[in-house]
This record gives sequence, structure tokens and C-alpha cells, in this order.
Amino acid sequence: MNLVGKILVILILVMSLVFMGMSVAVYATHKNWKDAINNPTTGIKAKLQAEQAKNSELKANFDKLQQQIALEEAAKRDALGKLEGELTRLQTEYRQLATAQAAREQQMATTAQDLESSHKTLASLREQVDKLRDEIHVAQTDRDKQFTEGVKLTDQLNQTKAEVARLNERNVQLAQQISEWRVAADKAGVDLNKVGDLPPTLDGRVAATNASGRVEINLGSDDGLKPGHKLEIFRKTSDGSRYIARVVVTDVEPDRAVAKEVAEPEFHKGIIQKGDHVATRLN
Repeated sequence: MNLVGKILVILILVMSLVFMGMSVAVYATHKNWKDAINNPTTGIKAKLQAEQAKNSELKANFDKLQQQIALEEAAKRDALGKLEGELTRLQTEYRQLATAQAAREQQMATTAQDLESSHKTLASLREQVDKLRDEIHVAQTDRDKQFTEGVKLTDQLNQTKAEVARLNERNVQLAQQISEWRVAADKAGVDLNKVGDLPPTLDGRVAATNASGRVEINLGSDDGLKPGHKLEIFRKTSDGSRYIARVVVTDVEPDRAVAKEVAEPEFHKGIIQKGDHVATRLN
């Protein structure tokens, strides 16, 4: 036997051993598939039926869940529709509220401007009221002064009326006396137009007085005065002249004279004071 034959024999032997091992392995791993399938407890068929039952139950649960999901989706769609409607309503209401808020803010701004203008007007009116109050106060003060002055003037008017009435009465008496004197002078043959003892027309002032009734006059012999001349005393006031008294000259100097008040009470109308006017005639 050559080398090739030996190699083939060895290969055959090796292959035999391999096949034998494979046969032993196949036998060792052999299983009764029928029993494994038909066994009511551990068989594949029983397990398959159990799994099919579980599958049916799961499918039923799945269908139920799908129904629930469908119902929930429908409910969600319904709720979503309601929410969308509510959202639309809220958006509309928001726009309305925003418009109303803008109008309210505009109104508030206008009201604020009106209020500010009202404050300014009120301040101006207060100033005018204060001014009017001051004017009223001044007017009331003036009115009171004018009322007082009116009362005073009324009293002076009444006094003046009384004085005018007295002077008118005195004028009538003097006119009667002059008429009597003229009659007496005519009977006595005396021309009154040529009598030189009458005092000249003069106008002076009382320079001083004393308690005895004597007065000093700023007129004298240089002015034509002589002892025995009768002079009239009067006082000038804001509303005219007021008759005071009649005096007769007793002492005469060149620039001054002394006189005393006559005793006739009808000529005494007041107290002679310094500064009173002295006249030989009353206009």
C-alpha cells in the first residue's frame, strides 16, 4: 500500500469516527415532538391554546381600550370644541373689555383734564370770591363811612337850616331895625350916607382869646378901626360859614385891636376861638 492509500484509509477512519460521533449526538438529542406538542399541561398545543386565550383576552381588552380611546377622543374633541368656543368667546370678550378699557382710560384722561381745568377754574373763582369779599368789605366800610357822613351831614344840614331860619329871622329883625333907624335918622335930620363912624369893610382873624370874653384881632387903626366899632365873628367850615358872635372894639393899636363880646344873647351862637374870621360886614 502506497502513501496515498494510507492517507485515504486514515481519512476514512477519521470520517467514520466523525459520523459516529454525530450519530451519537443526534441520538442523545432526540426528543418526542408529538408528546411535546400534545401534552395537556406542558405541550406546545396547550401552551398555544393558553396563549391564544390570552391573545383573545388581550384583543378584547385592546378592542375595549380602543373603544374607550375612541370615546375619550370623542369626548376630547367635544371638550376641545367647547374649549375652542369658550376661547373664541373669551377672546371676543377680551377684545370688548380691551376696547372698553381703552375707552375708560380715554374717559379717565378726559376726566382728569376736566378735573384739572375745574381746579384751575375753582382757584380762579376763589381768587375772584376773595377779591369780591375784599371789595364788599371795602364797599361796606365806605357805606358805613358814607352813612356816618350822611348822618353828620344831615345833622349839619338841620343845623344849617335852623341857622338859616334864625338868620332869616335876624335879617328881618335887622331890616326892621334899619327901617326904624332910617325913620329915626330922618326925624333927627341925620344923613346916614354921610356917617363916618361906621367901620370900613374889613376881613381879619381872631389872634387870641381869654376867659373874660375879650378877643384880640389882627386889625388895627391902620385898617380904619376905632373904639366902638362893632364886628361880626364867624367860622368857615367845609359846608359854609357859621355865625359865632358880635364883638365891639374897646382898644385900638396900629396893627391890632381888642374887642369884647356884646351882651345881647341873640348874637351869641358859639364860643369864639383863635383863627375865627372877623368882618365888619357879613356877605
